[in-house]
Amino acid sequence: MSFFSNRSIRTKLTLVSVIASASALLFGITITTFNDTKNHRESFEKEARLETELIGEYSVPSLLFDDAIGANDILYKLHKIPHVQLGVLYNTMGETFALYQDSTALDPASFKQYTQPGTYTTNKHFIVVERIAYQGEYYG
Repeated sequence: MSFFSNRSIRTKLTLVSVIASASALLFGITITTFNDTKNHRESFEKEARLETELIGEYSVPSLLFDDAIGANDILYKLHKIPHVQLGVLYNTMGETFALYQDSTALDPASFKQYTQPGTYTTNKHFIVVERIAYQGEYYG
């Protein structure tokens, strides 16, 4: 404490002011960073759910008419969305109907455990599961 007691009142006030300002600034930056991260995640989740719903809606005719080639063509369009690594359409029996997989994607079987609609997060993956419905009837 001798460091602080040997200083003038002006130096003490300046030091207290600097410490208080730095603490407030650090606290503000921390809160802003957490808030921005939360908002970015919510925005990403909302965008991913929208993309999933659109792919599902576009896939209804393929599922309805058992057109796996058409469904694969629809899923292939996912390659234009950089963060999408894997897209799988399942029929009503839970069997794989169509598949899109980029070169970095994991085995689709490792995601089969996610059967309920919703969003899931693993260490490196954000997973969205949606049921494909049209006019109240489920197709996949």
